[in-house]
Amino acid sequence: MLEHSPALTRSCLLISLLAMPLWAQTTINVPADAATIQAGIIAASNGDTVLVAPGTYVENIDFFGKAVTVTSSGGPSVTTIDGGQKGIVVNFTNGETRASVINGFTITDDAPPLPTQVTFSTDGIFVGNANPTITNNIITNNRGYGIEINFGSAYISGNTITNSATADDPSQDFGCDYDDGDGIFIQGTSSPTVDPPVIDHNTIEQNVGHCLGGGIGLYAAPASTIVSNNVIANNQSLGYGGGL
Repeated sequence: MLEHSPALTRSCLLISLLAMPLWAQTTINVPADAATIQAGIIAASNGDTVLVAPGTYVENIDFFGKAVTVTSSGGPSVTTIDGGQKGIVVNFTNGETRASVINGFTITDDAPPLPTQVTFSTDGIFVGNANPTITNNIITNNRGYGIEINFGSAYISGNTITNSATADDPSQDFGCDYDDGDGIFIQGTSSPTVDPPVIDHNTIEQNVGHCLGGGIGLYAAPASTIVSNNVIANNQSLGYGGGL
């Protein structure tokens, strides 16, 4: 019969504890575990996944600096975040890193249709002084920009970005003073830039840039910005650019 000494037992316990991850990764299901996507983000800890079932979620969400993955289980064709015409649909403004991920949604309806004036900020996704990952989304029919990056960075890949700030009658658009409407717009360089902005393998079509850009607008963006392997077609600028 084998005997175990207390010292051996303690050693085995210590090894087991050291082998555990720094945090237990949890999947929070929406709406089963949390009624809304925002509630799922609030309940999540760094490293967790917020897994969203098919449906339309009328929300304006904020990552609040958390390193979590918010992803759909069924993909963007069946899972929509609808901003309800109340402003920016997805916010990254609290120092998020590449570990903060939005993946697999249709992101739409941030403001009333043109030419209605609005008194709040409008974008499909806004990134301010942050560096998130934005992948495999359909970002469509938003006022302002499809994706706006202001003194930050992002990894943007596999998205379809269409119909930003368009109107049935282009003469009703606000004009260059509003400097918006691009599919993707990057302004300013964060200090330091940990990871360069990457715009790769996206489809960017039917956007109207009011001042510069159209498909993509870069204004004092980091010199390290990478733009590669995108389809940029049928965009318009009322100022400079058109495609980029």
